[in-house]
Amino acid sequence: MRVLLVCDDYPSAFAGGVATSVMNLARGLVGLGHDVVLLWPEDPLAFPIAGVRQVRTKGWRIQLGKNHVVAAAPPRANDLPAGWIPEVVHAQQPSPLTWWARGYSRRHRVPLVVTMHNLLEHAHDRVGRTVLAWMYRATLRGADVTVTPAAFSTRYAIARFGLSNAVTRSNSVDVSSYAQALEVQQGGVPELLGAISFVPYKNPLLMIELIGALKARGIAVHLKIAGKGALREACEARVRALKLEDSVTFLGAVPHAQLLELMRAADALLLTSVVELQPMVILEAKIFGTPALVADSPLSGASDLVLDAQTGVIFPVADLERAADLLEPYLRDPARLRAMRPATREDAQRFDLEPVALQMLEVYEKAIKQLEPKP
Repeated sequence: MRVLLVCDDYPSAFAGGVATSVMNLARGLVGLGHDVVLLWPEDPLAFPIAGVRQVRTKGWRIQLGKNHVVAAAPPRANDLPAGWIPEVVHAQQPSPLTWWARGYSRRHRVPLVVTMHNLLEHAHDRVGRTVLAWMYRATLRGADVTVTPAAFSTRYAIARFGLSNAVTRSNSVDVSSYAQALEVQQGGVPELLGAISFVPYKNPLLMIELIGALKARGIAVHLKIAGKGALREACEARVRALKLEDSVTFLGAVPHAQLLELMRAADALLLTSVVELQPMVILEAKIFGTPALVADSPLSGASDLVLDAQTGVIFPVADLERAADLLEPYLRDPARLRAMRPATREDAQRFDLEPVALQMLEVYEKAIKQLEPKP
């Protein structure tokens, strides 16, 4: 099958969840023998993807209220391979580039699939949410199929935008690339990793409060937080107020390769977001067998990635003491976390490139059949 993947983001040294998921999908499709062209913005650190033809277009990061948005120019007439017409166009996120993809798909009479990677609640202010809502309605209602990575977000898309064509398909990770990653044996104080942006929907202050509540119970734990953002200063101030300087380390922005090593070495990943779809950081941590401690929020699919007490621990996002109760046994005895590593690594297999690509191909094939002229 010939597939045109369109994405207005791009992977960089510091990664990017949407771009990484699209890159993995492209590799999975190519691994199954399909012909893929990937259209996305130029990146100074661009690298080849084996078997995937890439078309680069000019991109800008712009400010929309308090929100940073990537905008990309449509390709020029001679950018796409000469004579190559896709059988399906798969765009990521409502954006001007996705609007181009819609026109292109209609011109060539091929189906348009759009993946919704964010919710309106991801925007930091009313301006961002209003513009995003308009873009989503204009784009998703024109798609032949809407895909979201989590079951709850599929229900959200149906209820919020009146869609009848929304389906759930997971993101993927390349498990085989990290086949050499073996269990890391540790002792002493359990090491937790938070890999976040310091923005409201990531709820970073809850991480600090959790470490404070655990310390008040006499539980020693060390949290490393990788990331940057406007709320970092508030988090640092809270660490000082709770006298947690020996328990929390701020690493700043960390290159993706280094972040993967931090995941491998950690006893557990800590995620406290109130709004998420399917966090790539949990999928990537699974590769190394690193379990996840995740907050259960109605606007997050993070807890769907965790088998409670088998590949991680799920705790309530709005009840600090109950959260500490649930985490305490595992952090008092971190060997219980380390015992989860084999099951967590095994669970990563269901998110590998091939099974996820096969599931997406089912979506493409159904969309193509729906668009075929009726006899």
